[in-house]
Amino acid sequence: KMKILIRNLPRTLVENELLSIVLIALTLLEVLAKSSYLALFFGCHQSVNRTIHLRSRPLPLCARCLGIYLGVFLSFFISLIHIFPFYVYLLLAIPLLIDGIGQKKKLWVSTNSRRFFIGLLFSNTLVFVYSLFYVFLISVMDSIYYL
Repeated sequence: KMKILIRNLPRTLVENELLSIVLIALTLLEVLAKSSYLALFFGCHQSVNRTIHLRSRPLPLCARCLGIYLGVFLSFFISLIHIFPFYVYLLLAIPLLIDGIGQKKKLWVSTNSRRFFIGLLFSNTLVFVYSLFYVFLISVMDSIYYL
């Protein structure tokens, strides 16, 4: 059953852009309503010292969440070019875990550029897990429908 789910992922990664549509809608709400819908969606702390500034104004997301946000859009184009084996997507989450644990234990302090890059890497994992969940949900719904 798991092999069937993973075999269906390449088609799903290209077809399933619901996450991107949600992010576009949240971005429009952010601009039009001048409210923090993106931060709410990401669970972003919006700490000013961890936020990239544009023209001396902080962006609505921290550097890591901004990397994830942009990476979700880029992952669509990456999936058009090449679909990686599933373990690659899992490996892309490791830098996020290492950096988060290292900062929590006060072993080092990350820079905004490092946070952004790590968020960019992790976004591919996020899209992969989301797509895997989508395929699983569809297969469950199909099995319920055919009962």
